Amino acid sequence: LEPLGWVRTQPNVLMQNTKQVLPAPDVIMHSNIVQNNKSWTGENEIIITSSFTQGSCSLTAYKVTQAGFEWGKKNSTVAGGVAN
Repeated sequence: LEPLGWVRTQPNVLMQNTKQVLPAPDVIMHSNIVQNNKSWTGENEIIITSSFTQGSCSLTAYKVTQAGFEWGKKNSTVAGGVAN
């Protein structure tokens, strides 16, 4: 089996400057998963968020860039916020 990524739920879509963004803790977690699991390459895996808004459910897929991986490695203690 090949890992495809992971799915998480959140109460609403996170927006920054009119763009949907991935929360910083998710980038950090993804970086840690890739670092600690040899079967994960970081090239083929995605993160899917399921946001439960009033009367609907939104699915969004993200792929962390190499710059995002590096940021996640350096900022492993960030408590919140968003990743750019």
